[in-house]
Amino acid sequence: MSRPSLLPEANPMVIASLSGLLAADFKGARNRADLQHRLGLKGYTIKAGNLATLPHGKLICSLSQVGG
Repeated sequence: MSRPSLLPEANPMVIASLSGLLAADFKGARNRADLQHRLGLKGYTIKAGNLATLPHGKLICSLSQVGG
């Protein structure tokens, strides 16, 4: 039995846009702290394995959906 997701279903167009915007950050990050810093410069953060907005922490999608 699969566990239901707590995240709302992310729009595929949003995921595609974020993937393009953040691809260089995921690829160039030396470690998790570096990635967190890079995402923060663009208004995002990592929250419990998910991409979230700053400063409100609204969950967008899982990191794996955008390149993590």
